[in-house]
Amino acid sequence: MQRFIVGSATIVLGLVLLSLAVPRTIAHMLLLPGNTAFANALNGQLLSTQGYKRAFDSANAALGWVEVPELRKSVGGLLYYQAQSGDVLNLDVPATLEQARMELEQGLAEEPADSLPWAWLSDIRRTASPVSSG
Repeated sequence: MQRFIVGSATIVLGLVLLSLAVPRTIAHMLLLPGNTAFANALNGQLLSTQGYKRAFDSANAALGWVEVPELRKSVGGLLYYQAQSGDVLNLDVPATLEQARMELEQGLAEEPADSLPWAWLSDIRRTASPVSSG
């Protein structure tokens, strides 16, 4: 009887650990198509519309499996850089910056110890708030 209990507990523990690992693994696999686009954009290179789409699609697919605050901050940064090239990419810059702000705030709420996303968020808030002259 004791062997049965220990064996069952081992199997249950293994299944619990596996259920925790599988979504993260799948999320990271879904990020693979957009990883190069993320790296290039966050290094300041201008991406094509398809490059941004690939990065956003892979991020959204990964976030569908598991919430990753670091990925939220990267998506916010990618949107921030995309808005910087809004005239070239024919974007609605205010809407793109608002979406970037939301992604950055959500990621920073979970993982606040990262200075670059705070700088992006500060810049977005500064450009979004109207300057009163007086």
